[in-house]
Amino acid sequence: ILDVDVVNLTFETQFRLKLSWYDSRLSFINLKDNQYSNWVTQNESKSIWVPRIRFHNTETMLTSINDEKAYITIEKFGNYSLNSVDNLDNNFVFTGSENRLTITRDYDIRFRCSYNLQWYPFDTQRCVMNLTLVKADDANFLELIKQKNIPEMLQKEVQQYIIQKVQVDYGYFDNQTRGIVVKFE
Repeated sequence: ILDVDVVNLTFETQFRLKLSWYDSRLSFINLKDNQYSNWVTQNESKSIWVPRIRFHNTETMLTSINDEKAYITIEKFGNYSLNSVDNLDNNFVFTGSENRLTITRDYDIRFRCSYNLQWYPFDTQRCVMNLTLVKADDANFLELIKQKNIPEMLQKEVQQYIIQKVQVDYGYFDNQTRGIVVKFE
């Protein structure tokens, strides 16, 4: 958390968002064992489907971006097949249904939060980041993978506030859209 603004009822966070998916429509050539040796170029990333996340409790309901600050890698899980006999290139071909794509991007975003200051300075505030896939139908494919070391990665003090607890879980938002909730106390 970068900033807590009690007057404007917001808090600003800096975080790294990683989204992973499989795409059976794609094929990959000559994948390496190390995921970070299998990069998707900026031009290629514009021509494939990439999941988009909506940050619900922001001023304008911001969405994730696939731009020059984002990068996509491919993690090799599946086996390869050889090119057909009529193809002169000697390539190992991997299917998109067995090899995972991951887009990674850093964000600085200001979220809205309703602060209850009735017991100030002896109060505990609860603020959340609400995230869903932009297309509600895609929420069926949403799988939450909790990163165990989130509390260790956080800055414990922000201005005069102390972060005591972070919790990541599923939640439901507008029109019963399923998403992920990150709660800060």
